[in-house]
Amino acid sequence: MVVDGALEAIPQLMAVLVLVLFSFLLFGIMGVQLFAGLFHARCRLTPYPVTFAWLPGLNYSDYR
Repeated sequence: MVVDGALEAIPQLMAVLVLVLFSFLLFGIMGVQLFAGLFHARCRLTPYPVTFAWLPGLNYSDYR
């Protein structure tokens, strides 16, 4: 009886699964669009703050 009930519930669960996957896709696309480039300078190997004012050839110790 339990197995029959579980097998009969699969079509309804598939509809819920499609709805959940669609909402994940929608919110994922919105998150990528909203936060695009916002966290660009957050992961780095240097302990010093990352600034966009530094140009190649300049003394890096001035920007510590």
